[in-house]
Amino acid sequence: MRDSDEIELTPSLANRERQKAESYQSVKKKLFRKQLLAAVGAVFALAILVFAAIGILKNTQQVVEYNKISVSIAGGDLIGRLRGSEVSYLKIKRVSTTVGSEEKDVLLFYVSDTKWDELINSEKVFSEFTLCAADKGSDDISAVYYFTGDYTNLENMSETEFQNTILSSQLLWEK
Repeated sequence: MRDSDEIELTPSLANRERQKAESYQSVKKKLFRKQLLAAVGAVFALAILVFAAIGILKNTQQVVEYNKISVSIAGGDLIGRLRGSEVSYLKIKRVSTTVGSEEKDVLLFYVSDTKWDELINSEKVFSEFTLCAADKGSDDISAVYYFTGDYTNLENMSETEFQNTILSSQLLWEK
């Protein structure tokens, strides 16, 4: 035995070593499957969270600040222009009012967008919308106000109530 560096395995020792190796391989496969399943589950959960967050942001309506909007006449139409976002909702109300002895048409409106549009659009993006078309009497409009309050019964308000509403609005355009 002194001359030999090799160890001869007896059949029972060889079987035990093979069983250990097979057991090790089996455990290694199970661990790999669990790790793979956990990684796939984590990626799937992350994807669900990202899509849910985007969905919430796309459905979150918010009123746009008046300083992001300009109003002008283009081709006879009264046009609004929103800077830095896209219009998702537009509320417009045309009201005839008497100022002194003169009857004037006033346009009140507000715009809302989504949090998603605000996040993905830059200040270089502009969204245009028609407030009053030329064939609908845009020439008769004397002023355009940005009003974010209650639009119910605006046309039935007394002159004093309507003037208070105008005072709480932001004038964006006037003839």
